[in-house]
Amino acid sequence: MLWNREPKIPVIMPFLLAMLLITGVSGAYGVLQARSAPEVHGECISYETGLVSVDVRIPVITGCDNSGVEDELNEGWRAKLVGLIDDVTSQAEELFDEYGEEMGHWFPFQAVSDFRVAYLDEGLVSIPILTYSFTGGAHGMTFLESTNIDLITGKLLNLQDLFLPGYDYMEVIRAMVVRQMEADPSPYFAESLTEVTIAPDHSYYLTDQGIVICFGLYEIAPYSSGIQEFLIPFTEVWEGLQPTIQGISAQR
Repeated sequence: MLWNREPKIPVIMPFLLAMLLITGVSGAYGVLQARSAPEVHGECISYETGLVSVDVRIPVITGCDNSGVEDELNEGWRAKLVGLIDDVTSQAEELFDEYGEEMGHWFPFQAVSDFRVAYLDEGLVSIPILTYSFTGGAHGMTFLESTNIDLITGKLLNLQDLFLPGYDYMEVIRAMVVRQMEADPSPYFAESLTEVTIAPDHSYYLTDQGIVICFGLYEIAPYSSGIQEFLIPFTEVWEGLQPTIQGISAQR
């Protein structure tokens, strides 16, 4: 079961804490020589004031062979998630300064994040990060952003980088996503079944079983359906995969 299949974003705080646990997955990447695998743990920032409630977990990676890549990843993750806290806090303070207790029913604003280690070995890390912010109104917003990085070179791996040149991965993946949607069309916008598209930089993350294609809120389904994910098994796109990506597959 994919990690964020549970519906109803308004209950995301307990959902994240209960469901999004750090999991390490080992694998082989290309023909790299064996060495101690990197590890990922979480740095927690949690507090509540009258204006904001913060519950953020920041990934921290250690043990990379390339210390420069390690530092860049850790600095980037921390900057992004501390930035989320700062942004939500700033909006809360501005609203309170302008309206005071008149808008008290909206407080506290919320900044929440969690992550899971979908794939990790000495050459590759894939970490999807969920962030949720509530800054007043009917409901908050949730976003999923994945870090897919070659730990040796520091290269960001877009979806297109997983495949051999000339392989029509966008059409193959699109067709597989549509088939999965057709199996249970109830969560989706009706037009999504014919209009769904896959881009070279489409949101995804990797597991040892395949590529998980992600769609944000409102992209192909209403808010109540949540973020949508579709597993594309490596076995279904094997002939088009780069050899290094074939190397992380648990089975052929």
